[in-house]
Amino acid sequence: NDNEHLSTFAELLEVFLEQNPGVKEELMSQPRRLTVLAPTNDAFERFYEEIDVDEDEFRNHTDALEDVMMYHIYQDTLMLPNLSPGDSITMANGENVTFVLHWDGSFVIRDLA
Repeated sequence: NDNEHLSTFAELLEVFLEQNPGVKEELMSQPRRLTVLAPTNDAFERFYEEIDVDEDEFRNHTDALEDVMMYHIYQDTLMLPNLSPGDSITMANGENVTFVLHWDGSFVIRDLA
């Protein structure tokens, strides 16, 4: 992993793909464009606090792990220069997200639920 701030996502993605070899085969079986919106390690720490579990518990909860991993995969190319605040897309798990411009100029996603 080249980015230490994204190491939690990278590790969880490896675990998820090991637990679900069919998903890996499906994602890699044909040429397709995917965009991964990987949350930072800090985001995962806040998430674990919010749902009151530790990382090991979360890794072993296969349904929740699958939902979170697929929530961060968009099944097409997403070009950041083409984004505008308020744009929304449907993630691989079927949930809609919208883009919000963060105070530092970056985009963050939030649920439309």
